[in-house]
Amino acid sequence: MDIETGVGPKVSVIMPIYNNEKFLRETLNSLKEQNFTDYEVLCIDDGSKDDSAKIIREFEASDNRFHYIFQENSGAGPARNHGLSLAKGEYISFLDGDDLYTPDFLKRMVEALDKTKADFCICERDNFNSESGQSINKWYAYQKFEEGKAYQTNDLVDGYFKLMGVACWNKMFRHSFVQQNPYEFQSIRLCNDVAFVCSTIAAAGTVCFVKEKLVRYRVGTGISTQDKVVKYPLCALEAHDQARKNVFDLYKNDEAWQKSIDSRCADAFFNTISKVVNDDAACREAYNAFHGRYESEWLFREKPLRYFGNKRLRLRMWCYRRTSFEGMKKAYLKLNENRAKKRSFIDRAKPYVVLFVAGLFKR
Repeated sequence: MDIETGVGPKVSVIMPIYNNEKFLRETLNSLKEQNFTDYEVLCIDDGSKDDSAKIIREFEASDNRFHYIFQENSGAGPARNHGLSLAKGEYISFLDGDDLYTPDFLKRMVEALDKTKADFCICERDNFNSESGQSINKWYAYQKFEEGKAYQTNDLVDGYFKLMGVACWNKMFRHSFVQQNPYEFQSIRLCNDVAFVCSTIAAAGTVCFVKEKLVRYRVGTGISTQDKVVKYPLCALEAHDQARKNVFDLYKNDEAWQKSIDSRCADAFFNTISKVVNDDAACREAYNAFHGRYESEWLFREKPLRYFGNKRLRLRMWCYRRTSFEGMKKAYLKLNENRAKKRSFIDRAKPYVVLFVAGLFKR
């Protein structure tokens, strides 16, 4: 909502778009089919070279809630920042040009925020295969929470960033709250929403939950996450570095919040290694960046193992401190190999045994 005039739609949906013509019509239709009508869609065309602009213009011509905005190619982060500067809604949500909202997304999220007065709302997500349309993930993250209730974020600080996730597209934010905490999306190729999301949800006083999968996240588009991370192996570390700086600035003397974001940062390193381990150059680049810079800047060597998250993260950190790059790489190759199989408990345990042994003998 325009804060000065009090006039505007209930929700502003911000969409960064770059060469999304293959899936864009389906995505825009998922907005048009919402069981809630008081919204605007800000389609930020980030210099697309395909027919994305034409498709958006078609929707704009037939429905005045859709708006085409062009910018020179700058990346999804700046596109989202551009959308934020133009948004007039009372609430803000984000949707990528190839993902989908279920018909109840806007309705359910708005109802939750109206009722609870929380700073932001988060819902379950559904990963689906682009070719088959079938759901991939079977887990739920927020079933233990009560709907229609605002939770104090300070009560959830232990593992907070792991719980909330770092993606922006399964959340809805109160616009006035975002304006009071004007964090920006980064201009990096991958993970450009990490610093914005981590910083914004850390600044929030309250959060509410919708225990239904209202966002469909598309995978299997032909460009794997691993391929992207191999090309830009330092983005996750750079993103989490900025997020950490922002959170530490918010909570200068609060070890619980600092521990939570530090655990998220450590996870980001190990997750990156897992994704790029099959590419020696990218794997070494990520390892060397963490080993030679971030580990020191984040003061991780000074932290006892009990400081870091859960038992699995502590094991990884213990082994990392004792083993070489080659020993760590061998363990993660085994981990990835086992992921492709139907795994028994022994199969799941093998990579950690390899990592443990590598650390034990400092290989």
